[in-house]
Amino acid sequence: MSVGMPAAFDRELLMTAKELPELVLQRRAFLYRHLHLEIRSTLEIGALNTPTIRPGECQTSFLDWFHTDELRARHQDNPRVNVADLVDVDNVVKSRDYADYVIEAVDLMIANHVIEHVPDPIHWLDQARQCVKPDGRLFLSVPDRQYTFDYFRRESDAVDLVEAYLDKRERPTSADIARHLYYLTDITHSEIWDTGPPLRFNSRMDFAEALSRARSLAEVYTDVHVWVFTSVTFRHLFNALRESGHVQWQIVAFEDVQPGQNEMRMLLRQQ
Repeated sequence: MSVGMPAAFDRELLMTAKELPELVLQRRAFLYRHLHLEIRSTLEIGALNTPTIRPGECQTSFLDWFHTDELRARHQDNPRVNVADLVDVDNVVKSRDYADYVIEAVDLMIANHVIEHVPDPIHWLDQARQCVKPDGRLFLSVPDRQYTFDYFRRESDAVDLVEAYLDKRERPTSADIARHLYYLTDITHSEIWDTGPPLRFNSRMDFAEALSRARSLAEVYTDVHVWVFTSVTFRHLFNALRESGHVQWQIVAFEDVQPGQNEMRMLLRQQ
């Protein structure tokens, strides 16, 4: 946990810190438009090298499955991650019950491109309620299938998420991994915006190989996109889960994918 920080976050910093990566600036601009409460503390999950609220701007903490040194080793050859800028992970948690490791509830919890990886999002969202103050907010950025390597995968629905919740899933299943391996498309959101979506599905491997490799990989925790959404289907399944009582959050602000990007953004509060 960071110490010696200002008592409250100056929200004007959301728009004046221009030296940050463009994606971070877009997320901060969304918060500037829609977050209208005093923020004294934040918790960000999976921030890597692009935290939305930076250490020093308020009382910040960071949670991840891996320690900072582990993240540095895992991403040393990843051109999209500057390992020199990785945040210091305060909470290393290898458990679905991550709230047990968060000492103090925060005003704002942040998770960018996280929930699609979570084996049981309903449980994950319930855990988030324990990490956020009753009047606090949860900020999510979620990739839209139409602008990612998941282009040819079917969207997840509310029944899929309830099934995972009833199963108390702790890691991606063999089927989750097989879908990732077989349907992964070698394309970026920039290419989709510039030249249009892919016209033909070409798998990187044949179906039998994908199934075989998935069975082996499922024996350990293998990180994949378990869930696939579009802006429309995410709101539909979220509302269904809220109305059925499976989710105790409501969406108070929502932004569709902006030109040149691949993520929807939303701000949630407890109901």
